[in-house]
Amino acid sequence: MIFLYGNQEDKELLKKLKKEVSGKKTVLAEISGRDSIAAILKFCQENPVDLVIPSYVFAPTEYGDFKEIEKNVEFLRKELRRKYKVSLSNLVKLSNSKLWSALNGRFISLLVKKFGFYNPCLGCHLYMHIVRVSLAKGLKTKKVIAGEREYHGSKVKLNQTREAIEAYIKVLKVAGIDLVLPVREIFLEEEISQILGKSWKSNGRQLSCVLSGNYLDLEGKILFQPKAFQRYIQEFIIPVGKRIVFQLLEGEKDFDGVVRETLRGLK
Repeated sequence: MIFLYGNQEDKELLKKLKKEVSGKKTVLAEISGRDSIAAILKFCQENPVDLVIPSYVFAPTEYGDFKEIEKNVEFLRKELRRKYKVSLSNLVKLSNSKLWSALNGRFISLLVKKFGFYNPCLGCHLYMHIVRVSLAKGLKTKKVIAGEREYHGSKVKLNQTREAIEAYIKVLKVAGIDLVLPVREIFLEEEISQILGKSWKSNGRQLSCVLSGNYLDLEGKILFQPKAFQRYIQEFIIPVGKRIVFQLLEGEKDFDGVVRETLRGLK
């Protein structure tokens, strides 16, 4: 079982969570900013749920005040209880720097050479979904709720395009896990605000990434070639993601080896 690093503390946490979810309709949820909170609220409004397990996955490139995430969790706890009588467990914190490095750091030069394209945001979002696989399987829950949105008004996010989102769904499917995206097709920010309700207040700056804006030019326009982008997803993101998930299910963790195997198989 790979949780944070598969240590004894992780095993004790899993044991405790198993007792908590026993006999309850439980879903695992991804926690970050407002979209993720809105996604959980929308799901619980539309589906029978007893308990939500909130989880946060750390990326090595993040910085900022984690207290803002904790404030989001407390807001969610109050709203779930008040609106839907749903309980929220304590926040589970996950991380795996070796996995992040294999997807986003170690092979950058080779990825650029192979595809003429590289973007850390795609691999990072994939990483965040994959890290939760062991937890979901350990708790025997088949649904993970996430706040991925295909539309952001006039803004385009490469890691939340239709192609990227479909890739994440396909990767988790091999573990028998449904990546559920309640706010995927919401276009306007006002609709997210309506779901959150009047009691939602911006808690200040959320955690940021040192690589933010990496695919934008000096005027803020997206720099990428659609064909290279598509090939990167189909020939790298999806197959390497599936292979890593299989490794996790087998209790292995040679992530660099998986990426090497995938890249060697490319023409």
